[in-house]
Amino acid sequence: MSSKPVRPDLALAREMDWHQGSIISSGGVYGSARLLEGWGTAGETIALDALLRRAVRDGPALFRDLQPGDRQQRTRLDAAFLRVRDLLGRCDSRIQFSPLLFHLIGIAGDMGMAYQPLVTPGSRWVPMPSPVGPAPQSHADAFDELLSRVVEVGRKPAVRVACRRWWEQAEDDFTSANAYLDACLKVSPRLFVLRLDLGDWGSLLADSPRPPVIGDVQEVKARFSRFARALSRTDRKAIVGYMARLDFSPAKGFFHHVIILLQGGQADNAVDWCERLGQRWVGLAPEGEGAFSGCNWIFKSPASAVGLIEAGRPADRVAMERWVLPYLTLASRYSRVCLKPRQRVFTRGILSKAGQEK
Repeated sequence: MSSKPVRPDLALAREMDWHQGSIISSGGVYGSARLLEGWGTAGETIALDALLRRAVRDGPALFRDLQPGDRQQRTRLDAAFLRVRDLLGRCDSRIQFSPLLFHLIGIAGDMGMAYQPLVTPGSRWVPMPSPVGPAPQSHADAFDELLSRVVEVGRKPAVRVACRRWWEQAEDDFTSANAYLDACLKVSPRLFVLRLDLGDWGSLLADSPRPPVIGDVQEVKARFSRFARALSRTDRKAIVGYMARLDFSPAKGFFHHVIILLQGGQADNAVDWCERLGQRWVGLAPEGEGAFSGCNWIFKSPASAVGLIEAGRPADRVAMERWVLPYLTLASRYSRVCLKPRQRVFTRGILSKAGQEK
């Protein structure tokens, strides 16, 4: 009997949580995974973004409109309150959220929620001087005011355009990743999908663990560019192509999740390739900071089961589009590393016409 399929948004959240909240706690490809702070938050961010989009379209659900005895709606409102509260508690200037979430955070700051965070709906709110309208009396009132202001802003034409463009950029990246995969499968009809996380959390693995060195995002991007150029120059006979996503976790720092598309004949050497490429990244990093994870082996998720794929097997393509490519691209519907305006978190190689698999 087949298991019930996982919803696409839940599948994406699972991958985001694994990568943003896991490291290798012992060396080598088969090192055990250790979960860090941030595990389990991606699904809440996705759900909150969807809630705001519904609120802009249909109008917000507010505590002041709650009918006595309506337990189901009360449960929904309590869940929405907690999602807003938790997002405001984990904001980070290095992460850029979707436009509606961005406005939610900004309006919350204007309302003084950085100094008086949301606690529970029934908690008493300490009013601040407000030039417009009555001051909230409870945290439920403050939530209602916050959500109402977000909806008002979200209905402005400029914000609607920004939301559409933000969503379309992620979709365009997903399309680009699929087209690149097609091109690689034409070069080599059999590919091994090697997945690595490359970052600077080496200090967490030291005998006396220390917080990771967050570093400068532009330096991390430049270092990955050197890593990628080496792939193209020295490993053409084995490596058909690569795709990568720059990401960030408060406990893990900046890191790249990388898909290395190896010639199918290299499947038996995948562990060796993982170690070799991981150590190459470590060699580029500052002393004691570089680290890597072999995601094919340490992550207990369906994406980890994706290894050898063939152009003629539709199920392989479904697995790539369901589990592997969305994290690289569609995760940007909700959040992405904050970069300069024209910089992207998703990148891919230039396909080489050499190295046809024999």
